[in-house]
Amino acid sequence: MICLIVKPLFAPWRLLAEQSLLWHLPRDIPGVAAIEKDLARLEAGWHGEQELDFYLRSFPDERVRIFYDLRLSIEEQKFQIDTLLLTPNFLAILEAKNYSGTLSFLPDGQLVRIISGRREGFPNPLTQLSRQKYLLKKWLVNHQISVPAIESQVVIANPAAIIDNLSGMPSVNDFVTHAEQIPARIQCWFKKYPDKINEAALNVLEKQLLAEQIEDVPDVLEKFKIKTANLQRGVCCDHCRNYSMQRIYGQWACPFCGIRSQTAHEPMLLDYFLLFGRNMTNRQCRELLMVENRYLIPRLMKKMNIPIAGSGAGAGLYYKRPAHEIYETYYYQRRKNNITTKSR
Repeated sequence: MICLIVKPLFAPWRLLAEQSLLWHLPRDIPGVAAIEKDLARLEAGWHGEQELDFYLRSFPDERVRIFYDLRLSIEEQKFQIDTLLLTPNFLAILEAKNYSGTLSFLPDGQLVRIISGRREGFPNPLTQLSRQKYLLKKWLVNHQISVPAIESQVVIANPAAIIDNLSGMPSVNDFVTHAEQIPARIQCWFKKYPDKINEAALNVLEKQLLAEQIEDVPDVLEKFKIKTANLQRGVCCDHCRNYSMQRIYGQWACPFCGIRSQTAHEPMLLDYFLLFGRNMTNRQCRELLMVENRYLIPRLMKKMNIPIAGSGAGAGLYYKRPAHEIYETYYYQRRKNNITTKSR
């Protein structure tokens, strides 16, 4: 039997939101380069989490329950854990880092990366790990849950990265390792903590973690100081990237390249929930797609299985952001289309 994935790994909301923001911005808008740089960093981190997932997914022990991208809060302090392992013997916080080059952990607490002859400073992930462990303990106590043993580890996802600990700091030896070594570390933790948590208590903790998980999409417009007036609206043509597709006989037609599509509106609607909030009205949808037919929107939404809420009819109804897993497929399709467009 393999481990149990309780909360699956999906492309992070922040990555999805920044991708959507770039898609809707003209190339000549100031600040695009900063968004592209931050998005590249987020994608590198995302690849690191996927690398760790590769080694965890096939771990041959059903006692291990895995929560990816867990976001909680305690006393108005929010904290995020890349990967949390819940077992009958211990909890483990895993913080994935997709660094390359040589990573030097200095005695003064600084992390320096050396790559291609350049030296760059990074925030020390051990400090981040310590904060996560402190807040998780505090969260458990606040929920009157007996605090089990909590292990933690900084996981270097890039197998070619060199962990330099010339000063021999115990904290680096004990809490920093490559992704491929994580299964061995888990086995050591099981031996280290033979006492088991009550199964009923374990199930209660699992349900509590899921119930208090925060599903927030960050406000990227505020983060990068982008005015909504600068965003391109309409239905975008995947072929030529013009936001001018028109609804003709049940299809979207591009007046520039002639491409026709029945689904060109779908990424536009998903983008709305990433850029403007978790709810959308019929009017807001029409303003986004630049269409006037209010009866078209319910048909489009129904085909996409986008949930509807509210009461009454018309103005009393609104649409809700789809589940995270819907955006997983969307992310890879858009990334493929974007690469294809750039290659022309």
